[in-house]
Amino acid sequence: MYKSLRKILLIISTVILSVVLAACGTKSQTESQQESQPKPLTSQDVIEKYSEAVKNVNSFKYTSDFTSKTASKNPESSPLGPINLDSGISKDGVLSSEPFSILTNQTMTLTGTSLKISNYINESNELYTRAGNEPWKKTNSKKTQSEKADVVKKEIYNDKFLDALKNVAGDLKLEEQGENYVLSYSGTDAKFMEVLQQFDRGAGSVVNKLADTNILSLNFKLTIKKSSFEPTEIQFDCETGKNESSLTTKFTGKRTFSEINTAKVTKPEGIQ
Repeated sequence: MYKSLRKILLIISTVILSVVLAACGTKSQTESQQESQPKPLTSQDVIEKYSEAVKNVNSFKYTSDFTSKTASKNPESSPLGPINLDSGISKDGVLSSEPFSILTNQTMTLTGTSLKISNYINESNELYTRAGNEPWKKTNSKKTQSEKADVVKKEIYNDKFLDALKNVAGDLKLEEQGENYVLSYSGTDAKFMEVLQQFDRGAGSVVNKLADTNILSLNFKLTIKKSSFEPTEIQFDCETGKNESSLTTKFTGKRTFSEINTAKVTKPEGIQ
């Protein structure tokens, strides 16, 4: 009987040991799999990779719109009566590196009056300009090809805009939508004022209206390709104003990018 008891205890001990070892093996395998899986990206990670990606852009197409509308908060009670002032700047262009050439169009609008200026630079670095629908005119320019290209590259690679984005990266909501990362924000945080101001410094008086105002509402969205971290679209709409002012200003901005590092410029008609 003693031998039978020993045999039973030995069998039980063997079974228990097998179960424990199997559990340890499963746990170790699970931990190994978890460690091998990449950590999900944060909004800060995506902004950093986006900042690096745009440094390597040499050619692209873009469109850009930035508008402002200033109006009275209470037009009926305003001593100046109803006020409505609209201004904006719309741009589109192509930068090609091989062969070098640039084509840009810029339309500035102020309360119903607009002026369009177009520029074309060929691979010989010759500059042609046109106002509205007037004929193209060859214009002297002392800037090098690199200097001219840098002006256009600021549409996609602007140090100050990127720095402003990095400053608010932690406040951006990160989502995956198909082939893109989408970073967005809705709120009134004053930190985003620098992002708005750096969106288009070339907008002049439109951007200057942002100075010394408060953000009353803001919706911001940045769309970035997952595969390359190159941008496809930046857009926002916001309302700003001063507490003591009877005026508010609504801003909208949108910039799109396409054909990154593959874009080519088509020579405009009318240039010999």
